[in-house]
Amino acid sequence: MFGVPVVWSIGVIIIATLMSIFAGEIYRMDLKLGYGKVLGKLYEIIADMESLRE
Repeated sequence: MFGVPVVWSIGVIIIATLMSIFAGEIYRMDLKLGYGKVLGKLYEIIADMESLRE
């Protein structure tokens, strides 16, 4: 196939497809690992501000 290894091409296509399917979940997991505590505290502060506004 014009000098392109078919096995490698199929492997790359499979990996790219799986990454595109699971990209959203991988992003959320990575965000939670890196900024989980900070985001939790931010949500808590926002909830406190909302309760003070009422």
